[in-house]
Amino acid sequence: PRVAPVQVVVIPLVYKTCTLDDLMPFVDECTTALKAKGIKFKVDRRSNYSPGWKYAHWEQKGVPIRLEIGPRDMDQRVVTACRRVDGTKTTIKLEDLAATIATTLDEIQRQ
Repeated sequence: PRVAPVQVVVIPLVYKTCTLDDLMPFVDECTTALKAKGIKFKVDRRSNYSPGWKYAHWEQKGVPIRLEIGPRDMDQRVVTACRRVDGTKTTIKLEDLAATIATTLDEIQRQ
């Protein structure tokens, strides 16, 4: 993961009741935390693809961690992280996001 051009991909989950514009302030908070820790990330803002298509696309590209952010996550101020290696999903609080992602990347690197 250290040499990966993108270590984390952020995928906002858009619904009829919650648009991308509604989610972006929370997504920006998350990416600011990642940037402060020096983690290379990309936000997939494309609206012409389904979330499942985006998941498969980024897994094929080899991105180690995927962050899913939906309206419920935004309300609870948490993020769902999924590891590409084994597919395990964990819920991470926004305050702990950067430290947890950095630890997870180091753990993946050691495997």
